[in-house]
Amino acid sequence: PHILNGCIYALWGLWELCERTDEAWAGELAQQCLQTIVRWLPRFDNGWWSLYSLMRSAGGQPHLATLKYHEFHIAQLHVLAAMFSEPLFEATASRWEAYEHRPESRRRLIRTTLQTLPERLLGRDGVPGGARA
Repeated sequence: PHILNGCIYALWGLWELCERTDEAWAGELAQQCLQTIVRWLPRFDNGWWSLYSLMRSAGGQPHLATLKYHEFHIAQLHVLAAMFSEPLFEATASRWEAYEHRPESRRRLIRTTLQTLPERLLGRDGVPGGARA
């Protein structure tokens, strides 16, 4: 639910389907998906790092992207910027690259990850009503 890289992959799949088949419904769906990503993308920015998901843990912690996924989000946004004439993608990618190079952001990521480890290791990181419930 609301996982950034998954939403972007879905858009790419719809875009490719539209390009290969010329199906009008696929183009309409791809356009709707693009608009959804544009509308929701700011919610994946917590002010110092990107979020992997918009869900929160059982303890109320945000689902921060790991360094790998943060870098992956940036790469995906650069591709989206090249594919579509939407300035938000390049602006967000640039801001997230700046976050990545700030020592305080990296320290905060490590600190937050360590703080949430007990919850995650004890299996209390499930989403109410989700697959684990």
